[in-house]
Amino acid sequence: MDMYVIARLKSSYENWEDFFNSDPLSRSNFCDAEKTKTGKIGERSAFIALFDVDERKLSEYLSNNIFEEAYEPYVEAHEIYGLNPTFRLN
Repeated sequence: MDMYVIARLKSSYENWEDFFNSDPLSRSNFCDAEKTKTGKIGERSAFIALFDVDERKLSEYLSNNIFEEAYEPYVEAHEIYGLNPTFRLN
């Protein structure tokens, strides 16, 4: 499954991008991290495309408080806009 997300940011895009690119919680545990794409869609919004997401592993990743604690200073909300295993951006 591929996942497309809008992150509504608390910080500037550049601060969030530095944090996100540091991969603090190892995206490679639940998706193909090398294919991950991000983009700026405003001063306080970012687009994230995740590819080959393992739903079970993602659910485990999101179920602990570590995710919320790590992203809290940077992200107000994550909005999932599309899940479609047959359509790919790349």
